[in-house]
Amino acid sequence: MFNIITSYPKSGNTWIRFIILRIIFNIDDKDFNSKMVEKLVPDLHKILKNGKLYFDSDLKYRKIFLKTHFDYSKIKSLNINKVILILRNPLDVLSSIINYYDIKKENLDDIVDTFAQNHTIEIFKKFNFPSYSELIKSWENSNKDLLIISYDELLKDFEKTIHKLSVFLEENIDEGKIKLIKEKTHFNYLSKLEKSEREKNMDGFFTSSISNKNNFMNKGINKNYEKIFNSSQIKKLENSFFDLIQKYK
Repeated sequence: MFNIITSYPKSGNTWIRFIILRIIFNIDDKDFNSKMVEKLVPDLHKILKNGKLYFDSDLKYRKIFLKTHFDYSKIKSLNINKVILILRNPLDVLSSIINYYDIKKENLDDIVDTFAQNHTIEIFKKFNFPSYSELIKSWENSNKDLLIISYDELLKDFEKTIHKLSVFLEENIDEGKIKLIKEKTHFNYLSKLEKSEREKNMDGFFTSSISNKNNFMNKGINKNYEKIFNSSQIKKLENSFFDLIQKYK
């Protein structure tokens, strides 16, 4: 059976993958690198070929977690056990997308209009990803064992959120392990790991991500959109996503 980690892109999916890695697998820190995320918490979009999943043999006798940006309808044929849905304020999602894909300031009005109207942007349509709102609705209505985690609660109360996640996954972890997970998945820790692996051109998650130009680990905070969008753009996005922001704030 497969456990699914899903979100709209740039919502914290990767952060959860690193957390799952630390909860489920016992890893010696001296041997740790980001390639372990790809190996032990694989990206469904990279291992799905011609309708068949090809994953590392090391996972055969373990709990299998798959990361995806698909909605339920596209993978409902899989034998799905538990689902972790990560939500992030759509304004922060868009600001992170803008940084990662190096979208220029003169194009902000167009991308804000597109995101407000369609709840997605063109670059994700070619991957057949659902819109922000479609993804949430699909998984909410999937009747699967679903845990919703917000990026905001991870930032504000990490320990409580990790405890809730471990209970959901039926994993017994003590306060000491939660403290270790916090230390080893903190933004600064992962940012340093990315910097080191990029400098050494190591084979891993950070060097195999879609864009090697900009860092995958950007800010790791909320409300960075206030530095990117003007008041008119913020208002347009808030109006479009009002119901979802109110429901999941």
